[in-house]
Amino acid sequence: MKPQRHLVWLRADLRTSDNTALAAACADRNAEVACVYVITPRQWQKHDVAGVRVDFELRTLESLRLTLEKLNIPLLVLETADYSGIPKALGSLCLKHQIGAVYCNAQYEVNEQQRDAAVHKALATLGISLHVHHDQCAVTPGTVLTNDGRFYSVFTPFRKNWLNRLETAGVTLLPPPSRRPSRFAENDPLPVTVKGFTSHVSPGIALSWWPAGENAALERLSSFAE
Repeated sequence: MKPQRHLVWLRADLRTSDNTALAAACADRNAEVACVYVITPRQWQKHDVAGVRVDFELRTLESLRLTLEKLNIPLLVLETADYSGIPKALGSLCLKHQIGAVYCNAQYEVNEQQRDAAVHKALATLGISLHVHHDQCAVTPGTVLTNDGRFYSVFTPFRKNWLNRLETAGVTLLPPPSRRPSRFAENDPLPVTVKGFTSHVSPGIALSWWPAGENAALERLSSFAE
């Protein structure tokens, strides 16, 4: 019997530690899992994304690729002009590799919500499920409401309710998944740059000010918290 094949669609969550979607995709210890990242230059231009941020994200992807390789999880790369091309691109990738389920972590911005709805519809027509997990926030957005189900208009009672929910539910940090016993694809080449997004700082400054990768992020978080 062939193992299940799962795809993790990475967005603002380029890490293996405490990644809800990745953990869910790897819950079946025998499942073959791959991650995919989609480059969308025209969308980035619409959102005024700076070249220095694109440089940081590409360096972070390279660091992530090395970490994923140790877990026997390949990193795939797609490119579409903007979000409108993602449903078809992801659908084609899933059909190519006979992927049964796609996992991702929710994003709450308007364009991203519209994108995800279109992807859900496109994958559903192919018989492929899309599992969206809440991962960015300690408390799921939109769940902290007044007793009569309205959003708070005053901060103090909102804060009290938010803290109560956090205390009740607690916070569970998810470890990186276990190494996959097999895989269905190899890594795609990662670009070093994306046309139209030249960084305005030198590589030396970028490496010093914005070191890439989840280990560097954890070190900075630890330093900040201390």
